[in-house]
Amino acid sequence: MIHKLANFDSPLEDTKSVQEMSRGLSSAVRGKTHADYWLKKVFHPKYRTGDGMRETGTFSVKIHFSGRRELFPLNTANRPEAARKSKQIFLKRPLAPYQNLS
Repeated sequence: MIHKLANFDSPLEDTKSVQEMSRGLSSAVRGKTHADYWLKKVFHPKYRTGDGMRETGTFSVKIHFSGRRELFPLNTANRPEAARKSKQIFLKRPLAPYQNLS
């Protein structure tokens, strides 16, 4: 097997520092257990009226677990607070599938 050696005489294409590169990745690296992850997931639900579509004033979040997607109203108009509440709901979700208790 023949390997080509890198051409070290060519100028480097990427001259960004490690700090510059990691700044762009900080939000992408956050997991579901971090409130920053939920900042983009919270939304204002829309509903239909006679005049057209309207948005609620408070945030909600959809969380999928155990094969179901549930909508959770967060009762706050503050996005960072809604993200914190979403994280708490996600952490307290049941890990076992829903069971018929009747």
